[in-house]
Amino acid sequence: MTELPKIELWCHEGRSDKIYCVTVEESGGGYVVNFAYGRRGAALNTGTKTSAPVSHAEAVAIYLKLVESKIAKGYEAVGGSVLARADAGGTVATVPTVATVGTVLAESARIDTGLRPQLLNPIGEAEAEAYLSTPRWCVQEKYDGRRTLVRRTPEGGIVAANRKGQRIALSRAVES
Repeated sequence: MTELPKIELWCHEGRSDKIYCVTVEESGGGYVVNFAYGRRGAALNTGTKTSAPVSHAEAVAIYLKLVESKIAKGYEAVGGSVLARADAGGTVATVPTVATVGTVLAESARIDTGLRPQLLNPIGEAEAEAYLSTPRWCVQEKYDGRRTLVRRTPEGGIVAANRKGQRIALSRAVES
């Protein structure tokens, strides 16, 4: 029997220090997806994503969607967690993971770049001049209708992020 997927995620951005646990468990001839969340060290709030038992494949799909959504919000895996992954034939396997969930989910989830773009706020011309006169701020013209934050890595590569800080692909025209 394969180990049922479970994962403990941790978010420690800014003043946050919270955990989110997701498990697939057997129940009534099927499977349920349960979760617990809250501040680390405090009593956790619990719940379920399935109101009734579902098939193993459905439970894993719900589990993956929930885990992907939390990773997109900045959570990271805690060592020893187990992540489920389906192959092209629909066979589900569990993969032990340390803190590398981003690489395991790369095919289906956005990877957090750590970049946090500042979304635009309306300001006056005088205030704009103050920002533009210091090297701490820059502006980026929006050419193709997509909000994209672009950064050059020390190795010379390019990393692009959307407004949520998730890695996205750049069009060839923008990349060159």
